[in-house]
Amino acid sequence: MGHRAFAGLILLAACSALASGEPARVEPRVLIVCDERVQMDALAKFLRDSGKLEVEIVDQETFPATTDDFRAIIDYVHKPFTDRVEKALIDYAENGGRLISLHHSISSSKRLNKFWLGFCGTTLPTGPREQGGWFVVGNTTASLVNLRPGHYVTSHNVKYPKRISYVSSESLREPQVLPALELPRTEVFLGQQFSGGQPREILFGLACVDPKTSQTIMIDRGGWIQRKGRGRHLYFQLGHATGDFQNAAYCQILLNALTWEPPPE
Repeated sequence: MGHRAFAGLILLAACSALASGEPARVEPRVLIVCDERVQMDALAKFLRDSGKLEVEIVDQETFPATTDDFRAIIDYVHKPFTDRVEKALIDYAENGGRLISLHHSISSSKRLNKFWLGFCGTTLPTGPREQGGWFVVGNTTASLVNLRPGHYVTSHNVKYPKRISYVSSESLREPQVLPALELPRTEVFLGQQFSGGQPREILFGLACVDPKTSQTIMIDRGGWIQRKGRGRHLYFQLGHATGDFQNAAYCQILLNALTWEPPPE
């Protein structure tokens, strides 16, 4: 459902309630589906307190039969999606919804889903990391690097505490000094390969040091936007630890992803 249409529904509901003398009832604006509740409780608190958004949290079993009343859906599911939820999320985005996927929404468990990785335009190769295989760098401090400083999602009300020298993994450009924020004691995925020639707008890079090898890693996989049918799919890789969702700057980025109005096409 589009933002203006949703606002119209809110106004209509409020007017009807006033006419009947009953308090206005507004459907939740954001739906979160998850299988790890503590992290999403932290994010929901920020969205409610700072974004003044209505947020409902469900698991896959209680995922609603219809999602027409929601402004956006956030998925934070570690295990494979059920067939019903996988289909519902894809249909929601392709029919005009805004779907925001976090962290392990694109990780090894989703290899067991029939359609999801194809929808994401991403593959997760097996095999050694040295040959491009999917791999987890755990217990690291990750820097989320703003590759699009002028974009609303990356910049609106976001305070980056530092700037770092970053080398893009997708281009041959010289190192750039860019705004970044740090999330400690988290994890980073390597080997998320783009596939299918699907266009996307890359918003963030990631930089970290592998604590096992001391290797410095820089990859343009921190977050991106894709057009899907009449809707949009946004992915943000960080989010392993509860502390990730207690970082005000990172939560503001996710709030921006919910409130961003794409330019007319």
